[in-house]
Amino acid sequence: MANKKRVLKQKKQVNEDMTQIRNLIILLVIVILICVGIYFLTEKLVDKDLIKKSDTSTATAEIDYDSAIVGTMFNRVEDEYYVILYSKEDDGMKYDTLLNIYRSSENYIKTYYVNLDLKINNGALKDTLNKTPKNSKEVSVTGPTLYKIKDGKVTECYSDFDSIKSILK
Repeated sequence: MANKKRVLKQKKQVNEDMTQIRNLIILLVIVILICVGIYFLTEKLVDKDLIKKSDTSTATAEIDYDSAIVGTMFNRVEDEYYVILYSKEDDGMKYDTLLNIYRSSENYIKTYYVNLDLKINNGALKDTLNKTPKNSKEVSVTGPTLYKIKDGKVTECYSDFDSIKSILK
């Protein structure tokens, strides 16, 4: 009888062990199914977002070879050129028009413009005009200004619209 009790006790323990193993396997399968479901759900959402973004973002980049920044206005490749500094926001239309007319003339000198509205350039906008800066750190303008640079040195400076217009004919 003791043997029978021991056999029953062992069977009961084996059944409990089997039940625990079966529950563990079921739990693992459920966790794996949830992970796979989240993976595919996330993949579908990300793909939809990428398609939406790619449909709306079709901007093209353009390089403007006529613009410069104050820091590079003394190291252009030409021996002689003009650099005009002005605010695109305030004076843009009249100076853009003036530059376009000048560039269409026969014997024009290469002209770069510096937009004073950009943060990188607005340090040059000060209370005094430096007519002969030797480097970009010394550039100081009070408004629209045209510099003629020859061999890396300022040779002429014009700071009012009429004189700039007479130079850029």
